[in-house]
Amino acid sequence: MITMLTSLQYYAGPLRFFAKQGNTVIIPKYHAKTLFGNIDAVLPAAQTFLSDLEELWTTGQASTLLGDLCLRHVS
Repeated sequence: MITMLTSLQYYAGPLRFFAKQGNTVIIPKYHAKTLFGNIDAVLPAAQTFLSDLEELWTTGQASTLLGDLCLRHVS
């Protein structure tokens, strides 16, 4: 299973790095930056949401408090 952190380590990081090098370009630098432009901000938010969701699930409150959890993370 590919985790969010794995996608940053194995995809975004190397593509950004290789895009900067003249002889190892996989995709152009603009595309590497655009494709993973805000992953550094999205990843921590997604991990926090997942952690809170797992906590709701384990406590058996997911069906009643899921909407509240979503609202808390959006605002």
